[in-house]
Amino acid sequence: MSSDGKVFNIGGGSRVTVNYVIEILEEILGRKALRRYEDAKPGDMRHTAADITLAEKMLGYRPRISLREGLEEQVKWMVRVMKIGAKDQPVSVDHNVDTIDKGA
Repeated sequence: MSSDGKVFNIGGGSRVTVNYVIEILEEILGRKALRRYEDAKPGDMRHTAADITLAEKMLGYRPRISLREGLEEQVKWMVRVMKIGAKDQPVSVDHNVDTIDKGA
């Protein structure tokens, strides 16, 4: 079977809550996020899970790094290139844990 024209989910292959991702980011950044919880809105994500079965079968895809390692690399890039998450800037989380930005 050809992979031409197919759509593949690429991810870690396991279900992860957004709160868990924030906890990992807090550990990586060495400080707590300023969390503000609100009622869920249409489209808000409580967890993510990519079914990578088709990518595994057709492409031989397997995740090579953990979620933590990927987040660590992303944070390094954001601090270096975008100056986001630097120690002197607050990290805030709004709208039921779905965003992280450099504003208060």
